Amino acid sequence: MSHRQHCTAQQLIARAGALVFTTLASASIAVFAQNSGSTSANDPLQELKIEGSVVGANATGSMMCSPTALGRFHGDLGAAMNEQTASINAQMQTKDYLGVLGNSRLAAQGFSYCYTKYGKESDAPLYAATVGRFLTAEAVAGRAAGITTPEVLSAPARARTLLTYAKGAGQDTSAELAALDKLDPPHQATNSVGAPIPLTAEAAVTAYKGNQLRFESQYDNHILQITGPARTVRDVGNGVVWIGIVGHKPERIHADSVICEINNDAQKAKAAALNVPGPVTVAGTFHAARGQFAVEDGIKLHDCQVVEIPTTTRNNP
Repeated sequence: MSHRQHCTAQQLIARAGALVFTTLASASIAVFAQNSGSTSANDPLQELKIEGSVVGANATGSMMCSPTALGRFHGDLGAAMNEQTASINAQMQTKDYLGVLGNSRLAAQGFSYCYTKYGKESDAPLYAATVGRFLTAEAVAGRAAGITTPEVLSAPARARTLLTYAKGAGQDTSAELAALDKLDPPHQATNSVGAPIPLTAEAAVTAYKGNQLRFESQYDNHILQITGPARTVRDVGNGVVWIGIVGHKPERIHADSVICEINNDAQKAKAAALNVPGPVTVAGTFHAARGQFAVEDGIKLHDCQVVEIPTTTRNNP
């Protein structure tokens, strides 16, 4: 394939990325949900195969990393991976987040399919590092663009599973793991300071949107007890449930909400019993956003728990 032909193919892939992200979203989410429900998050080799099982992954993989596709790289799988990485990084530099979403989703699916179809067990660390890298790009771009599909919301945890496995097998995934840490600081209950601080969701969101820097300085690593109307209870994958609490109306994006992130089964049962819409009080640790990928994305409470609903709010949904 000539250089002119090569460039044209790359442009077509880039253009197709954003379209595929939209037009195949419903089918991909359905297949992903079905497969992730039966796959252990602790098994990275099974996790590595999930992306490649969605609709269209076979065609994408054939274009990117099949034996035929690798012919123009003289059979060098790493070179094919690096080409996709460079294209996505260029889009990230220009803040083309929707383009990054589309292309990183395609690349993750394509190389996952190639591992399942053509890969050997000895290739698994390299494939895991690469698919994990693309999932990291998806997570970062999704956060920046305010995209909240189940795939995007669960991408950080899926990426971390693959990147951690790859790093243990000798691949350098430190940069990607660091990006995930900046995107969503580790849950460290030991960093919480003092007793829970009671706030209404409206007061918290108003203060956060008015002066995010001051809010984060005041409440970073503190336990916040938030009361407000629950808008949704959602399983975002990998054993995590979110309760969204409206803090500002009309509600538009996460910046208008408080997100209660639940990780244990007892609290998930409480979340499942909530009447939505309806009043709720929750408590969890707030971590300030950090790093170059931090964006104003609402207030997220980690290690969150559903608290007994105060009498004053029971009859005032």
